[in-house]
Amino acid sequence: MKRTNIFILALFLMTGACGGDPSDPTDADTDTIGDTTPDSDPDGESYGALSVISTPEGASVKLDSSPVGTTPLLLEELVPGDYNVEISKTGYKTYSEGVTISEDYTTPLEITLEPELEYDLNGRWIRTEGSLTCDVTHSGDQVSGFDPVGTMTLSGNELSFSDAYGSWANGEVIDNDHVSLTFYNAAEGHTFEYNYSRL
Repeated sequence: MKRTNIFILALFLMTGACGGDPSDPTDADTDTIGDTTPDSDPDGESYGALSVISTPEGASVKLDSSPVGTTPLLLEELVPGDYNVEISKTGYKTYSEGVTISEDYTTPLEITLEPELEYDLNGRWIRTEGSLTCDVTHSGDQVSGFDPVGTMTLSGNELSFSDAYGSWANGEVIDNDHVSLTFYNAAEGHTFEYNYSRL
């Protein structure tokens, strides 16, 4: 009987040492393994983005010398700061520009690549349609002599012309020896296609 009483006493003392009433929710263990509450910004950082568009499309893009894709391109989750963007395409001059990425903002970069070839259209040409010869003068971005069009402006490899009477022309310098033009004659109300080759 004495041994039984000692056992009951020991059990009572052990229960008291553990502390608390297991049925009391305020006594529950507050330590947890892992926080399952989602963090809206786990890294504690805000990001920006960069949109790159080029003419022509399909140009390779590098960001701080690392290839990141081809145009048109949208780069997201960029850490705000300064970057160097390099855009290149075979047959065109490489374009490089520094950009600043800001938080929660998409920085736009839209450029037209310049042809690698430097054009010199000076000289005598022949128009395929009608076998008409032309003496062409080319200085800076001004080109004249491609009959019957007046003085045209050269931008990249594109030629353009318009006058006060509504006539216009759009052309393409294919290379230093070949030019094609679409010419609208307002007086006649007709559009003509012309091709020229260097003599």
